[in-house]
Amino acid sequence: MRFESRFESGNLRKGENLYSSPLLHFPVSLPVFNCTQWFYFRVLNGLSSKLYTLSLLNFIKPDSLYKDGMQPLLYSREEERRTGKGWHRVGESISYQANVRQFHKNGQQVNNFFTLRFSLQLPYDDDECYLAMCYPYTYHDLQQRHLLELQSDSLRSQRLRRCELCKTIAGNVLDLVMIGNDLQVHGRGSAQLLVITARVHPGESNASLIMHGLLDYLTGPSHHAHELRRAFSFFVVPMLNPDGVILGNYRCSLSGHDLNRQWIEPDAQLHPEISSVKRLCKELAMANRLVLFLDIHGHSCKKGFFLYCCEDSVSGLPWAMSRRSAFYSLGNTTYKIGKSKVNTGRAVVYNELGCIDSYTCEASFLGSEVGGAQSLHFNEASLRNVGAQIAESLSEYLLPGLIEPQTPGAWH
Repeated sequence: MRFESRFESGNLRKGENLYSSPLLHFPVSLPVFNCTQWFYFRVLNGLSSKLYTLSLLNFIKPDSLYKDGMQPLLYSREEERRTGKGWHRVGESISYQANVRQFHKNGQQVNNFFTLRFSLQLPYDDDECYLAMCYPYTYHDLQQRHLLELQSDSLRSQRLRRCELCKTIAGNVLDLVMIGNDLQVHGRGSAQLLVITARVHPGESNASLIMHGLLDYLTGPSHHAHELRRAFSFFVVPMLNPDGVILGNYRCSLSGHDLNRQWIEPDAQLHPEISSVKRLCKELAMANRLVLFLDIHGHSCKKGFFLYCCEDSVSGLPWAMSRRSAFYSLGNTTYKIGKSKVNTGRAVVYNELGCIDSYTCEASFLGSEVGGAQSLHFNEASLRNVGAQIAESLSEYLLPGLIEPQTPGAWH
């Protein structure tokens, strides 16, 4: 077998063979030590008649959804050609256990490495296959596919504007998508605004699928979307860490920093993305126009999707989300800011800028813990549907009386 990861969002340091069982090593990030989770690599020269057992090394977190039944994702070029089947879950005999590898950080020996091990059969001989932790959603997918698709639609294009918020360290464009009916003055207008971001942690690709569904809904033809656009404008940063996404990082930017821990004093040179978004939020808050801040993430240990709210805030948004979606977990929703989270976007927008409605939205890499979907993985369609359900929840919360509470949405 041959392994390769030198493509956009790919992540694999090296592979080796031990007793005919491949060992796959992933790079350990020194500045943000606990961030080895994302994998995405190509497999060539496999045989469909053989059961392969793969061991993926260098995971850091002691807990994982692989212990709760999560499976890796496989894409087969030949299978898509023959049947139209794309990314799908595979793997049997899945285990996630500590191993004996050792690492030294700051002179201290660290032993908390973990190995993901699973077996699988490839669907065809000599196929081009890919394995990934979650559905890949690259910078190219956003820029050259989804945003261009929205701009090419004759109706949706009238409801949005796309501009460059800043350049990243690598020179990539950080997109700002403005949605609404009041974008006349340099795209800023005078309407009350919601700021929504995603993908500050590049390995949380499920956040991009949620954002995809959210953008489709907000620019769509529904009555609820029209009323939201009439009442508010939306400033959306759909991919807050493009460099990290391109490099295949799980949590870091090109500078090696967790950008969601840089909000108190972002460096314009090292963290231009956070510096630009914070400056935008501050400008809106000073003009009393910032209504709500929402940052979308993926979660590697919990099920469902849920909100992290800010302490002392009593919000009806989680309850609205629980009414709009069977996937929402009120049990995992929190109403406090822990010590490790004071430098996050949610906390800084709340503490410094005075925006009470400031949230982190987390979505499981596995699936739901409630409703009828307990044993199922989220798929691409259901994650996009979560984005639409978030928009409907915002309608119910911010425009009371516009829509009636309903039975939570069904699994898609």
